[in-house]
Amino acid sequence: MDDVDHSQGTIEIHTSISLYLSKKDVPPSEATGECWNCGAKLAGPKRWCDAICRDEWQAREE
Repeated sequence: MDDVDHSQGTIEIHTSISLYLSKKDVPPSEATGECWNCGAKLAGPKRWCDAICRDEWQAREE
């Protein structure tokens, strides 16, 4: 492994960490009228159908 390979690996690690941290700081958007997990139509200002959809979506986003 030469210096270029080592530098590329370091850049990739820093990029991954930055992307991960940037997602953690962004609050969820407002309700869209559809479940963010399964896409079902929702009545009222909701983001998910139920706790199961919410938990699945949050697990995928983390």
